[in-house]
Amino acid sequence: MKSFNWLVCVVALCCGMWGCGILGNDDEPVLLDSGFHYDSGFVMVSDSTAIIPGHYYKHYEDKLDDWKECTSEGILLKGCKSWYGENYWEGSLDTCYGNTMFAALDDSTVLYWFWMAQNTYKEQSYFIWKVEKDPVKKRAVWVSDYVDMNSSSTIMRTWKGGKLLFKNYEKFALLDTAENTITQVTKEESGWPDGVEDAQYFGDDLMTLHFVSENRCGFAILKDLTDTIAVHRENSCSIRTSVLAFNGKFIYRMNYDTQSDGDMIFSTDSSWQISENPVAKYKNDQFHLLEE
Repeated sequence: MKSFNWLVCVVALCCGMWGCGILGNDDEPVLLDSGFHYDSGFVMVSDSTAIIPGHYYKHYEDKLDDWKECTSEGILLKGCKSWYGENYWEGSLDTCYGNTMFAALDDSTVLYWFWMAQNTYKEQSYFIWKVEKDPVKKRAVWVSDYVDMNSSSTIMRTWKGGKLLFKNYEKFALLDTAENTITQVTKEESGWPDGVEDAQYFGDDLMTLHFVSENRCGFAILKDLTDTIAVHRENSCSIRTSVLAFNGKFIYRMNYDTQSDGDMIFSTDSSWQISENPVAKYKNDQFHLLEE
């Protein structure tokens, strides 16, 4: 019994002086740094602010994978004077889904969506997230065969009747936020029009984007595929401009030429007239607010 007490005292003394690692136990991992990693995608809120998604992480020694060390996901409302501009608000979810996308429902509310990892799931969760409010979790049930839309090429657009349309090339699905159902549909069933660069419903109006010049610099907004309501003309831009997309009521013109000034963001007013010049540019994962 005396020998046992002596051993306990030695162990306690060693732990107090040098830590118990000397006895063969693993040391606690060393925290190197922590922060917020900006993920792809953004929603313009005004000419000078955007909602930007990302995830919080903690980097430990010998482990520098942001997603493996993700602690929570979040969105920021930021000033666009630069990517590292002022944070006006931030919110977070105590989880890390990894594959997410989001769409603007209005100028202060986003639908934050994440795809399940396997095609055996029949239920899908998403969040309605209003700036300066807590996210509200919803659940949608697949009423058709599950279709895997988990891809960087998938887009989500507000659609007819208050639904959300998911499009990945020729695969389509519709989310009914009133009934909380999601259904795989064909292109014809979805109502996605031919010959457009992008399409989105704003209320009852179908708005579409079209290039109108051979150099793919000029573009137009059509209403219900027949009424040209706005045209932006430009003499020259990147020779590799190839993507034109809605970003809420803003227009995103992507340039693939690495020597270009970057991707350009144009605003629209209440009558859908397009700003003569871009209000911001996006290059090397950074925003830059353009001075008038």
